[in-house]
Amino acid sequence: MLGFTAADGQPVMCAIIFAAKTFREEWRTGFDTFAQWVGEPDDIAVNCGDGKQYPFGPVCVFKGKTIPCFCCCSESGSITAELLTAMLKQLDELEVFDRSTGLNPFLILDGHGSRFELEFLEYVNTCETKWNVNIGLPYGTSYWQVGDSTEQDGCFKMALTKAKQSLVSEKNDAGLPFEINKTDVVKLVKEAWNASFAKVESNKKTVLEQGWGSKALNYNVLLHPEIAASGPNKNDGSGDQQKQKVGSMSNLHPSELNLTNGLSGTLIDRIVLQSNKESSTSGTSVAEMLAKRQEKARQQLENHEKRCSAGLIAGAGMFKLNEEILGLAKKAREVQDAKAREKLLKAKDIYDSLLKKVEAIRQKNLPPEKWTSGELNTMLQWFKRPLDTAMPNKKTNWHDTMRSVAAPNHNHHNCHKKLHRQYPHCHHCQLCSKTQCMVLQSLL
Repeated sequence: MLGFTAADGQPVMCAIIFAAKTFREEWRTGFDTFAQWVGEPDDIAVNCGDGKQYPFGPVCVFKGKTIPCFCCCSESGSITAELLTAMLKQLDELEVFDRSTGLNPFLILDGHGSRFELEFLEYVNTCETKWNVNIGLPYGTSYWQVGDSTEQDGCFKMALTKAKQSLVSEKNDAGLPFEINKTDVVKLVKEAWNASFAKVESNKKTVLEQGWGSKALNYNVLLHPEIAASGPNKNDGSGDQQKQKVGSMSNLHPSELNLTNGLSGTLIDRIVLQSNKESSTSGTSVAEMLAKRQEKARQQLENHEKRCSAGLIAGAGMFKLNEEILGLAKKAREVQDAKAREKLLKAKDIYDSLLKKVEAIRQKNLPPEKWTSGELNTMLQWFKRPLDTAMPNKKTNWHDTMRSVAAPNHNHHNCHKKLHRQYPHCHHCQLCSKTQCMVLQSLL
């Protein structure tokens, strides 16, 4: 479940993601086994809503717009770029945000990989559907994200647990299977939603505490005790004590010290050289070191040395998912497609070379017993499938393998189907010796 909350504490939209390959509409409506049907059998509308047989998910009213619960599915049950884009599309289709004022809606997200997929970036950077999307501080989501707060996520989980326990107990008392079905989900989520994300006052409190809102923008993350504990100790007085301790060790002026001759002069030279070396690589100040890290991260993004991620983007000093990030994502897709095409072309070259050798062997019209070791090896490579064992080492074993391949019970059609499910570009099947794989044909 994902909850969209405005900076003023108003709930905007509830999204429920089911773990499934295909979505079924009855999951959207839900079904309350213990609700009584009202009216005639075709009175569907009368039986939709709270306490009815078709409860549906949480409905939000924001800026005068009624926003229904967004229900969808993914195979893993987690968010994807496609689903996140569809959620924003629903808000845009309902015209929740008025773009005629010249202001685009602002959205802050965590660093999940779906935020950096091309489909999502293209949508939020299109003029007609422009969203000002920013990512929050990576590796510290729980410190700033409103949805991870006790008032929202904590209360939601507790309320959901109670609702589940109540439902299965009621089912058990009624003699029904002791289980929770997907048609039960929207009703359970609605009960938990009303006890957490739907509470405006508690939302205002957590927005303030997490450092957001029109009057709450601050360095809340840096002020958190767990984060502050990992930083330099500036307020405990230990730094001043250390300075006093060092200062009391000697009152001599540097001009009175031997810094050039003998062992002390040699050590001073080495210290200076080492200091200069570290300064040239890491910078002499925090600002210089930060600039170097940002430059390195930006180069990695531009050179596509690493996958585009929240950590890398934040390391480069960029938090807004704007046209620049979109351009990097497009370039990364082009590089990825080029590598895939190069791989397929290489497979085609291997296929063409092997096919040429096989046709030359077949033109001799000789039985396998008269093939040379090289010809036997070529034919075995032609018939070899990815799931087969290693090639035999002896020529006598090669003949046995060829006879098993040529046996009547060797089903090449099943081999071909199985092969192409796992390796779409594969070509080592007898059927493919007559007509090239469709993937390879597209490259011609």
